[in-house]
Amino acid sequence: MRPDPATIWKRRVLLMAVVALVVAIPATLLIRGGEDDGGSPERVERAAQTTPPVPRKVDRELDVAMQLPRGWRSKRRDGVLTLRSKRRDAAVVISAPGPAKSAGEIYEQAVDAVRAQYRKAKVLDESTGRLGGRQARTTALAVARPDDGGRMGVLVAVARGKKRAYLVEVFSRASDPGIALLEAQTVLSTLEIEP
Repeated sequence: MRPDPATIWKRRVLLMAVVALVVAIPATLLIRGGEDDGGSPERVERAAQTTPPVPRKVDRELDVAMQLPRGWRSKRRDGVLTLRSKRRDAAVVISAPGPAKSAGEIYEQAVDAVRAQYRKAKVLDESTGRLGGRQARTTALAVARPDDGGRMGVLVAVARGKKRAYLVEVFSRASDPGIALLEAQTVLSTLEIEP
């Protein structure tokens, strides 16, 4: 039995979103939760083609800059910059928790923290590449939320800046990963770390 055209389109959109994220940093963040509550192909296409990013956001405390998709909000608290989608189905969290020489240790601790905080953590991909113009290590995981067991994807990346190690985490709900990944990719692909 052949899948219907809508299913084929959704698969293509998800594949395009994953490929777009791989361009930003060499990791595959493919979340399959078995639930689909609103990720229509038309909505994903509109988000990808008709929503231009807003002007650059610069965070002088962290020495980072990036573009945010329309509707995304930013919040800073205790040295952590949280960028969240309007629908609250994706978030990018950026911090600089230690010196550049500690990048490897910070990476290991961050991945361990995700495994400890969420249930059924499964590593989808581990890689090295560039993020924000800096060398980075990346792990993509599929996890279950501790409260309700809902599936989500988590990307952990640590980039080594000139003086500081940068921890970048991406959180995406599995119910509508296409739009969330496209928007998170905009943030990651435009991220600049330290001048």
